[in-house]
Amino acid sequence: MNSRTGLALALLAGTTAATPAQELIRVTYSWVEVQAGTNTAVTKPNSVVDVGEGARISFHIQALINGTNAVGQTTTYTPPPPPGTGTVRGIASFIYNLVGDNRAPSAAGSWGPRSTTPLFSQGIFVGNSLFNGAVLDSVGAGQFVAPGGSANSTNPINNAFRGVWSPLSYASRTVHFICEPGTAAPTGQHNGIMLAYNVERPDPNDPTTWFDDLYTKYIGSDFGAGISIPIAPAPATAPLLAMSAMAALGRRRRTQP
Repeated sequence: MNSRTGLALALLAGTTAATPAQELIRVTYSWVEVQAGTNTAVTKPNSVVDVGEGARISFHIQALINGTNAVGQTTTYTPPPPPGTGTVRGIASFIYNLVGDNRAPSAAGSWGPRSTTPLFSQGIFVGNSLFNGAVLDSVGAGQFVAPGGSANSTNPINNAFRGVWSPLSYASRTVHFICEPGTAAPTGQHNGIMLAYNVERPDPNDPTTWFDDLYTKYIGSDFGAGISIPIAPAPATAPLLAMSAMAALGRRRRTQP
C-alpha cells in the first residue's frame, strides 16, 4: 500500500455519516372563553372557564426541517417513484386525537361547533367525541391538488382545528389537553408534507404547460406541552357572605341608642 492510499483510507476512517434531517410537524395550542356550546365570545374574559362558559380550543401546525420552515427545502424520500429527492411544497395532511387529562373523567364535557382549516378540502373530519367528551378522536384534513395544480404552501397553518368544549362539571380544577396520533391514521401516517419531484415537467397533453409531480412524505410530530384550561367558578358562598354582612349592619343600626 503506497502512502497516498494509506492517507485516503485514514481520511475515510475519520469521517462519519451525515446526520439525517430532522423533519417534523410541530403542534401549538391556544384557547378563548366562549359561551357554553357556542362560538360567541364572553364579554368579560378572565382566562378562566366560569359557570355557563366553554373553551374554544385551537391547535396550529407547522412543518419544520432542522427547526426552520420546511417549505422550499429539499429532502429525501424512499422511491418509487424516482428520483428520491424533492422540494417541500407544503403540509399535506394531519389526523390527530385531542385528549383531555389522559382520558380521565375530569375532562368530561360536550363538544359544540368544530371546524378544520379552510385551506384543506380533502378528508375533513371534526372528530368523534369519546370517553364522555374527554377525547375528540381522529380530527383531520388534507389538501387535494389537481393534476397541473399547485400545493398550498401556507406554513404555519393557524387554526388547523378549533372546537368548543364545555365541561360537564364546573368544579374547580385545571383540565389539560394535548394532541396524539389519530386513531384513524395508519401507524406513522398521522401527518405528512408534500414534496415536488420532476419539478416543472411539461404536460404531455400541452407542451406549453409545466407542473410538478407531487409525493406525500409522512414525518414525525412534536405535540408540544399541550394546553391547560382552568375551571374556577366564583365561590357560591360569596352572595351569602354579602347578605350576612348587610344583615349584621342592619342589626347594629337598630341597637344603637
